[in-house]
Amino acid sequence: KQWYQRRVAITAGGVLQTYPRLQRNVITYNSVLPDEVCVMMNSCITVRIHANELCGNATNSNSSEYSYRTEINDLLTQRINVMFEFVCTQLSQCLDILLDKLSRYDKDSIFSHLYTIMGPKLAIVEPLFSYVRQNNVQMKQEIHPSSTSCLLLCWYNSLLTTIADWLTERENIDMHHFQLCAISTIFKTLFSEFSSQGLTEEQLRNATYRMIHNRIEYEETMNTLNIDTTRNYAYGYSDSSESESAD
Repeated sequence: KQWYQRRVAITAGGVLQTYPRLQRNVITYNSVLPDEVCVMMNSCITVRIHANELCGNATNSNSSEYSYRTEINDLLTQRINVMFEFVCTQLSQCLDILLDKLSRYDKDSIFSHLYTIMGPKLAIVEPLFSYVRQNNVQMKQEIHPSSTSCLLLCWYNSLLTTIADWLTERENIDMHHFQLCAISTIFKTLFSEFSSQGLTEEQLRNATYRMIHNRIEYEETMNTLNIDTTRNYAYGYSDSSESESAD
């Protein structure tokens, strides 16, 4: 029993030791979830799957054995969840970088007008999609099948949370048209990509998804109204112009 406990501690501890190395890595669009991280996560996942065999016979009625197996399962589940959350946060750094670039177009920013004149290109979001796709493939191929969906869902939620936080910071700011197009494209493409990886509609359309969806719809409506108002004013279609013509 004590030998198994030490082995579990070593396995879990080994995973935690990979964190400093991951934190020193610079995440770029070419970054892929490292094989060594996949191996360490799989070690914990496999140990959890075989916890009953390692910690005692399942038919044993000894309550202390059942208690011990529960403790090991809880320990490993906790470690796996921490690993998943950390890895997903690290992988989401590329989205943070992209959103920082979109922040240049905030309407209260000094350089917003300058960047608008330069002609923003929606192609700025394309590398993110390739990055997400290649890491999804890595997860599907390298992570134990019993936990692949859990890791994908964790990463999807991390990406949505990053977008939601960015939108919340701009709650009282009207979004620039380019920002709106970029965020809408990112949002829809992420939904499509993770849906193709097997996540269900219920998993994808969570509370954070609905919050982002509602905000985008609101901004699209306001953006359309602003464009129509500007167009009407430019061509003299305001109510006052019409009344003067009637007189």
